[in-house]
Amino acid sequence: MANENLKAQKIYGKYIKELPQVTEVNDTDDIIIEDSTPITSRAKLGVLFDSIKKRIASTWRFSELNNRTIVEYASELNMNIIKNTDEQQIYTLYGGRFKVVSGTMVVNIAMNIGYAKLFSVEQLKNWFGDDYATSRLSIKTYNGDDVAQEVHLYAPEIWNGEIFQYFYPTNKEGSMRVNYRLEYVYPFT
Repeated sequence: MANENLKAQKIYGKYIKELPQVTEVNDTDDIIIEDSTPITSRAKLGVLFDSIKKRIASTWRFSELNNRTIVEYASELNMNIIKNTDEQQIYTLYGGRFKVVSGTMVVNIAMNIGYAKLFSVEQLKNWFGDDYATSRLSIKTYNGDDVAQEVHLYAPEIWNGEIFQYFYPTNKEGSMRVNYRLEYVYPFT
């Protein structure tokens, strides 16, 4: 009898059981909540997301963090800010075991070359120590100003210990702004 009641309920002129199932939704989509009772509910997916977020915020009262607040937990990351300007940010985390160097720089590019040196061996040693290992270094870059230089960046590469930025098209010259983020994990001793 419950199944008959479910079948009798229509949404947008279709029986609930006949509605197509979708695999991609957005937060304005309706969601049909159906169970073994003869009552079927409908709600916006965004409302459910907000409800879930509120529930997590109220019940995740930091028991996973041993009853510490997020600020207390984050302070245990032992962050040390070394430099913080609009052009460059350098800081360490976890008592100096993890170092981040990020910022923006302008490099000159030559016609039909397709690459430019970003960082020398000396710069890398200055930031990460004389015995830094490139295998512990992660580099991310992107075009910091496509109006100044309309190019697309490939992933940066290390060649002879120096970091080069490759780009296309190669028929460009002049100044190119590159935003970067270098992350280095020191050996645990």
